[in-house]
Amino acid sequence: MMLLFWRWKEVHFGSCVQTFAAVRNLLGAHGIRYEYRIVDQTYKGRMAGTHRGRTHFGNAGIHFDTTMLYYVYVRNQDYENARYA
Repeated sequence: MMLLFWRWKEVHFGSCVQTFAAVRNLLGAHGIRYEYRIVDQTYKGRMAGTHRGRTHFGNAGIHFDTTMLYYVYVRNQDYENARYA
């Protein structure tokens, strides 16, 4: 998915999967086109295996119910409708 930032506006950002699902269901019920992105904050990327920062301790102390970030975007022309949906 490639979002062209000037064509889309963020309508939701959070770490609760239930709220994320509710926002998507609400937008879909109102016929509003949306895109979403999910970011895993525990992903270590290319630094995995090195002893820098969090990778040295692994995932100790991380609350796994808040490690995923959920973003929902709508087109600019649908932004006002999405705010009041």
